[in-house]
Amino acid sequence: MAKTKSKQPTVTNYADKDFVQVVREGSDEPLPDLVPKSWLGTDLLEDDVVEFKGGSKPTEPVTIPEGEPTDKWTVPQIDLYAETHTVDLGSASTKGEKLPVIVDHYKATNPPAS
Repeated sequence: MAKTKSKQPTVTNYADKDFVQVVREGSDEPLPDLVPKSWLGTDLLEDDVVEFKGGSKPTEPVTIPEGEPTDKWTVPQIDLYAETHTVDLGSASTKGEKLPVIVDHYKATNPPAS
C-alpha cells in the first residue's frame, strides 16, 4: 500500500513582532486587541482603523462630517461639533453620553424639509 500525503492547511506562524496596536482615526484611545500588521490597509479592518503610534495622536486634522451626527463619528468629531455649535454637553463624558446631546441639537437646528 502506498502512503499518500494529506494536505495540511497553510498556517501563518505569527510572532509578537508581527502584531500592532490599532486605533480609530481621530481617537487617541487604542482598541483593545492587537492585529497582524499584514491586516493594515486591507478589507480585514474597517477603513478608519490605523496603527497606534505609541501614544501619539493621529496627525489628521479633525473635521465635522456633513449631515446628522451618527455613531460613526469619533469623540474628537463630537467634541468639535459641540465646541463649534456651542452645545453644552453638561456632565456627558463618553461618546454614548455626548452623541445624543449633539443629535438633539442637530435636529433642533436642522428641521426636516417639508
